[in-house]
Amino acid sequence: MTSYITARLTSDTNIEYLNQTIVDEVRQKRNLDILPQNKKRIKDLVYYIHNEWFNDPDTRDRTYSLEEIINLINKRVIKYAVRDIVNNYFAAKRYQEDLNTLPTPPALPLSTSNSGVKLPENIHPN
Repeated sequence: MTSYITARLTSDTNIEYLNQTIVDEVRQKRNLDILPQNKKRIKDLVYYIHNEWFNDPDTRDRTYSLEEIINLINKRVIKYAVRDIVNNYFAAKRYQEDLNTLPTPPALPLSTSNSGVKLPENIHPN
């Protein structure tokens, strides 16, 4: 059963569907236009979410149809990918802004040492 699910999840048709949905979700949620993502990375994410799904104790106790499993795993893949893409976009944007901002250097240190300071000669106690 899992080999059928894996084959369906990693099929070219499903990867194209996931890719297009990810692009559309990012555009809709954040008004960002992104290019289609790397198919190998999406496939790796599908494998990761698939393994997570079947190792999750909450999903073991419930009965799902094959289509429900595929749809739920696809939704998790899309949610994970969209969140990751948006977070990485804003992190890269903040990094670029930081690169364009000149750092303010710290103030030069002040000496508090008394060595080398000569006392005036007229303050000599008798």
